[in-house]
Amino acid sequence: MGKLIYGSSNYLQGMIGLLPKGPAWELDESSLFYRLMQICADEFARIDLDIAQLVEESDPRTASATLSDWFDEWGIPDDCLKLLDDPTTEDYRKVLILKITTLGLTFEELVIAIGAYLGYDASVGDTDIHTVASTVDARLYDTSWLNTALIVSADETVVNLLTVDDRVSMALAEWGDELWECLITALAPAHNNVIFQYGSDEE
Repeated sequence: MGKLIYGSSNYLQGMIGLLPKGPAWELDESSLFYRLMQICADEFARIDLDIAQLVEESDPRTASATLSDWFDEWGIPDDCLKLLDDPTTEDYRKVLILKITTLGLTFEELVIAIGAYLGYDASVGDTDIHTVASTVDARLYDTSWLNTALIVSADETVVNLLTVDDRVSMALAEWGDELWECLITALAPAHNNVIFQYGSDEE
């Protein structure tokens, strides 16, 4: 919260100091005019606090009172956040900051920046066409994939295992990060299919 420079008592003493001199203006604290000045002093202090708070409200990283306005302006929650089971306000804020800070970047720059923000060392690559010289474990991409597929890689293997608190209808394990994949897919060029890879080559 912004620093409060002048409080109610400061404004009250300032107004009292501006009154004309003389016995008629030596006010009792129970008098109507004194109480009116107290009300004005309280309001001046409130305005001072609001002005100091404006600095924090202008930054989505620290905003509170205007945070819902920030969300509305940037279309949050979006379809990606709806994938989360129980998104919090901080989840919303994280995606908001991502949208703002990555505005204007190329797709490859977006992948790297968003990956770093979510804790991944990410990269973008093209498909390697399978030939007779390829290794036996190489993926079977043919030439039709050259202009339609992008490989987005993250350095960590993301595995969500079934726990005792999960429903019996759920899979025993799920691979991948839904939020990460949704954000990247939404930003990918329309003519490309995005293929996600997790884990380093050494794994």
